[in-house]
Amino acid sequence: MAGKRTPFIATVAGLTAAGFLFGTGAASAQPHGGLLDTTCSYAQFQAAAQQHAPDLAANPEKMAKFERILNLPVEERKAKAEQKRAEKGEISPEKREKIREWKESPEGQAKIATMRTVLDTCGQY
Repeated sequence: MAGKRTPFIATVAGLTAAGFLFGTGAASAQPHGGLLDTTCSYAQFQAAAQQHAPDLAANPEKMAKFERILNLPVEERKAKAEQKRAEKGEISPEKREKIREWKESPEGQAKIATMRTVLDTCGQY
C-alpha cells in the first residue's frame, strides 16, 4: 500500500505538519492540545467553525476531513496519527522549512489563530 494515502491519512499528515493535531509551541499551552486531543464532537466543531471560521465551515471537503477525524474517539485518533507518523518517518528538512515559512507567514498565522479559536471554543456549543 506504499504511496497510497487515504483521505484520513492525508488529513492527519497535513494537520500534523501544521501543528493542529498535537499543538506546537505556544499552541500546546492553549486549552486545547490540538485536534487529536479535543473532546468536542464534530457538531460542536462545526458550530464553532460557523461562528469563527465561516470560510472553513462553508467548505464541504475540508469539513468532511474534520468530521472523519472527530468521529473517532480521542485515543483512536492519537493511535492512528502516531502510527502514520511512525510509518512516514521524519519530515525532510526542506518540507520542515516550508512548514515553518507557512506558519510564520501572515496567511499561516491567521489560519492558525482561527483554528485555535475554533478548538478553544467548540466546547461551548
